[in-house]
Amino acid sequence: MAVKADRKQSIISEFYNGRSVFVTGATGFMGKVLVEKLVRACQGIERLYLLMRPSRGQSVDCRLQGLIQNPIFDKVRKQQPDVMRKITAVTGDMTSSGLGLSPSDLQLLTDNVSIVFHSAATIKFNEELKAAFQMNVKGPLQLLEICRQMKHLQALVHVSTAFSNFDSEEIKEDVYRDAKVNPAELLEFIDCLDDDGAKNMSKQLLGNYPNTYAYTKALAEQLLKERCASVPLVIVRPSIVTAAQSEPLPGWVDNMNGTSGTMAAVGKGLFRILKIKEDMISDIIPVDYPINLMIAVAWHTATSNPTGVSVYNCTTGHLNPLTWGLLKRWTIESWLKFPTKDMMWYPGVCYTTNDLSFKINQNLLHDLPAYLMDLFMKATGKRTKWVRLYSKASEAFSTYEFFTTHQWRFISNNPIHLIEEMSVEDRNLFYFDVRKINWQNYFENYILGLRLYVLKDDIRSLPLARSNLKRLYWIQFVVLFLVLVGCILLFSAILYYVEGPAVFVSSDQFDSERNNDTCADGVLVRKANKIYGVGNSRCAILEELNMTVKKGTIYGLLGASGCGKTTLLNCLIGRRKLNSGNILVFGYEPSSEESGIPGPRVGYMPQEIALYGYFTIKETLHYFGRIYNLKADFVNAQLEFLTKLLDLPPSDRYVKTLSGGQQRRVSFAVALFHEPELLILEEPTVGVDPLLRQSIWDHLVRLSVDHGRTVIVTTHYIEEARQANTIGLMRSGRLLTEDSPENLLQKYALFSLEDVFLRLCTQDFSNSQAETVSNAETVGEIAFAVQQLSAGIDNDAFERSASQLDVSGTPIPPICVSKVVLNQGSGIINVKSGKIKKMGFKLSVKCDESEPVIHQTCNTQSTTRFFSRHRLGALIQKNFLHMFRNVGLFLFVFLLPANQVILSCLSLGGDLTSLKLAIVNDELDPTQDRVCNYTTSCTYSMFSCRYLRFIDNTTIIQVPFRSVEKALDATKRGKVWGVVHFGQDFTDELMVRRADGIYADNETIRASRVAITLDESNKQVSLTIKRQLIDAFGDFSKDILAACSYQPMAQSVPVTFLDPIYGEGKPPFTDYMIPGLILAIIYFLALALTTGVFLTERKSGLFDRSLVAGVQMTEYMVAHLVNQLIVLVGQTFFVYLFALIVFNTACHGNFALVVFLTLLQGLCGMSFGLLVSVLCDEETSAIQITLGSNYTNLLLAGMLWPMEAMPTYLRYLSNLTPQTYAIQALRNILGRGWGIERREVYMGIVTSLCWIFGLLCLSLIVVRVRKYTG
Repeated sequence: MAVKADRKQSIISEFYNGRSVFVTGATGFMGKVLVEKLVRACQGIERLYLLMRPSRGQSVDCRLQGLIQNPIFDKVRKQQPDVMRKITAVTGDMTSSGLGLSPSDLQLLTDNVSIVFHSAATIKFNEELKAAFQMNVKGPLQLLEICRQMKHLQALVHVSTAFSNFDSEEIKEDVYRDAKVNPAELLEFIDCLDDDGAKNMSKQLLGNYPNTYAYTKALAEQLLKERCASVPLVIVRPSIVTAAQSEPLPGWVDNMNGTSGTMAAVGKGLFRILKIKEDMISDIIPVDYPINLMIAVAWHTATSNPTGVSVYNCTTGHLNPLTWGLLKRWTIESWLKFPTKDMMWYPGVCYTTNDLSFKINQNLLHDLPAYLMDLFMKATGKRTKWVRLYSKASEAFSTYEFFTTHQWRFISNNPIHLIEEMSVEDRNLFYFDVRKINWQNYFENYILGLRLYVLKDDIRSLPLARSNLKRLYWIQFVVLFLVLVGCILLFSAILYYVEGPAVFVSSDQFDSERNNDTCADGVLVRKANKIYGVGNSRCAILEELNMTVKKGTIYGLLGASGCGKTTLLNCLIGRRKLNSGNILVFGYEPSSEESGIPGPRVGYMPQEIALYGYFTIKETLHYFGRIYNLKADFVNAQLEFLTKLLDLPPSDRYVKTLSGGQQRRVSFAVALFHEPELLILEEPTVGVDPLLRQSIWDHLVRLSVDHGRTVIVTTHYIEEARQANTIGLMRSGRLLTEDSPENLLQKYALFSLEDVFLRLCTQDFSNSQAETVSNAETVGEIAFAVQQLSAGIDNDAFERSASQLDVSGTPIPPICVSKVVLNQGSGIINVKSGKIKKMGFKLSVKCDESEPVIHQTCNTQSTTRFFSRHRLGALIQKNFLHMFRNVGLFLFVFLLPANQVILSCLSLGGDLTSLKLAIVNDELDPTQDRVCNYTTSCTYSMFSCRYLRFIDNTTIIQVPFRSVEKALDATKRGKVWGVVHFGQDFTDELMVRRADGIYADNETIRASRVAITLDESNKQVSLTIKRQLIDAFGDFSKDILAACSYQPMAQSVPVTFLDPIYGEGKPPFTDYMIPGLILAIIYFLALALTTGVFLTERKSGLFDRSLVAGVQMTEYMVAHLVNQLIVLVGQTFFVYLFALIVFNTACHGNFALVVFLTLLQGLCGMSFGLLVSVLCDEETSAIQITLGSNYTNLLLAGMLWPMEAMPTYLRYLSNLTPQTYAIQALRNILGRGWGIERREVYMGIVTSLCWIFGLLCLSLIVVRVRKYTG
């Protein structure tokens, strides 16, 4: 910025010749720069007196020598060694009476000084009020009194602050007076207070002022103005003073105060969060600008003798605004370009104004690392410092928060007027025109200055620093990845807690365990209650139900559809939870760690087919074999055996090609083949011929008799249940009776179980007090129900009844009572008088080998695992088979994203072509030889034709018309998009208009214009035509001027667009659209695929069947995650292949970061798809949610049009969508080349992670709620 000028031609430099100058605050930041500038630029200065006080045992002469040895004086010492002798130190103190000057020094100053610069002040924002008053108020007043005595005084320049009048939004160049306070009386009052009294009254005295610095500066201005009288006083108000732009050295700064300290902490990676309002004006000012202004102001005051007190606001916000957001951007970019070798972390900082958000982030990003580092240092025997350092830094920055979260409009007209009065040489030598500051270049110098002068980091260390920066970048990347993994593991842990651990028992152990376990009861249900729904939609499905299934027996559970059989079985296998009551399976609660249920101990055949249609029969059994971790030989042997037993089709047949009856037999085989201890079969013989039905029952009997398996069968064929050992008859969520078939027939003296069931239902109905109906109606209704039951017809209606079968008092064998032991658990069973009583804890009852039990604790070898390799592998293989065997799905998943990108790039954002435009050229008249010529010479004729040649014929097709009326009619009929009309004397009138200039009359202006009438119904078309016509006229004008040997640019609009900072001069709209489109496609397909897979498998029973087989929810999700990630990688490859390579979409940033962000958005869509699938039971509801949310994302996330076009409130709302920040981040990576250190980029990553974690947690909550509410 500084330009070398001839000192002899500088009026200001000549003014200082032979004059003596007195400077206070010379050892401060601004004072050093002022002294250096005066001795270098004003060589003719007579004497420079510096007020100094002895400090730390050093005399003022020693301090002076230390000052002039500063590197900023190196140039002056070499070029002008004699000038340094003109500097004289004067002993004094601003806080002492009479400035602490000796009589001789006072006489010296009053006799010789012409110019006084007062820059001494305490700049500590949290300074004690009394000390701040002494330095910032009384000091200037004492200086003023000394100035009155100066015989040759021409100017007193007092340095204040632009923030001294903060309570006004617009601060003009005037001294503001507080009408509520009398400064003189206040000064006397504070003088009377002791330190403690002043400290106690500080808050009351400050009022709305943010600190003592601004308060005392404001009072000093008022008092100086009141008391200056004839003293030529001028006030300079700089804003936030920062490093030098050019002088004394580019980027020079010698302290860590305020902005410099914050920037240094950001560069070292220490500060990650700051309380700053990003879009507000920062209003910093390089130190050399107010120094030059002060020197020039002193000259102007001395030579022009202005009346009153002049005020100069030395600020940038009014003339060259810089927001805190841009300050952060260029600071980070400069640190990345010139990193320091002692970085602790990769540079990056986030702004917030929310107190809670700031506190949380401060604790996580500042305090926590500080404590960890101090802990490490203490453990290694080093001195701790980080907690103390962060505490001081946070306290220091908190004093600046008021200025970083507010902004003011400073009117800075006086410096501009002063510039206009200065010579060209003085403007260059004493520059202070802030309009010429290039902020980006300034911050590069600023950072280099911080490295060199504050951090003492030599420029030769840059290669090492850049290597360290690269290492920290990858460390940060790894940490972010680990955070993602941690979130997934935390989610998995929560899911593990919600779902409960699974137990895996080898099938080879079953027989040995069974030999050691002769306890009688396999399944015990007591006082079971299950309610579906919430609020007014609550419906009781099970009511005080009691059931006992002996081990090694077949239990036939009979009842009409809707009576609660399936719900009861779901509770037995751990897929549902009772609202109240107890269930024990083999002595343990289902889903408990010891029960092994869900898992290999149970074989489950649901009502649905619940098989994978794209598997063969053999693959189906092998899939479940891998789930159970069975050997392939065993599975093959079982396949051969079950094929003969169940008359299965060939094993290479696909399940989807089988008939309904054949599919049910395969489903039955899946429940049988791993030889579980407990078989739960829902209607296994539906659709089976009588011979095969008998064969199935014979096999079940052999399993129970010969192998001790426990079987629970539901069936609508009542009579076939005679082969069961025990029959339970259910109605309305209760068990009407429970006994062997023979006992039931004998008890009721009937010949068929259908008649027994009819009798029981009739008795139950007659006892019901809910309704009163005739006996004939009752008997008829129940007979019809039994008929339906017998025929296998569903009947969802059932009646409530008050009657119960109470078996809660089942006696416990005395031999077991003596062996009750306390277990940790959630319930207690108090054994008293041989009966079970619920008390609130859980007890186990140990049994000898011959003892029956209620809660078995016989040894069960089980292992609990977070993940199981064999189950995970089976699930992943299943998912891939599903995809690759479904060709349509495979092509849809992999090729649709690329196809959408191709179509979008071809159909959206391109330049419009073949737009027909009517041309009516009245200048043409062949009868007068006025025809279009195609000359390119300097000929002033037929300008209309020459202009039309410059219209792009690809974009606009010119259609000639003879009259305006016909052209307008064609426009109205949609044949053309508009009319261009040239008047009869267009060329001549245009020449007259150019010649007359501002004196052209209205008639000439009308005759020389190109009249254009457009169809504005299509904004994009009309804008394209307007742009083409205006550009064509500009090219036409340049052509004429160049042909006539004039400067082609002379008549152009004096607005020039230079090379863009980012992007191209005419960026294609696809560059804006592609990032949002890619993320939208990836997100929506992941959402749709996940929703479809989970909902289909859940609705078909496949999901439940896998979970009953022992698959954990975490494994199910991880398997889908693996498959989805592979799909996402493939989709991302094809999408970016076409977007970046085929259609040349710009990518200026890190491509790995692009891919990572894209994958995160795919995972975000997958997480939302999981939530939709657990919320919805029907595909219709899921489609409505997915399409509705996708349409909302499309509009609010800024995919199709900039968010700046939205209303303000809608912009805030758009931040709540899962794709808004991610799309902005991807645009900044691709278009601007920004990295993860930028807030705009890492916020896209952070918000994506938050959405993933939040959606997964919400899915868990929904799963848990639905588990209890149905």
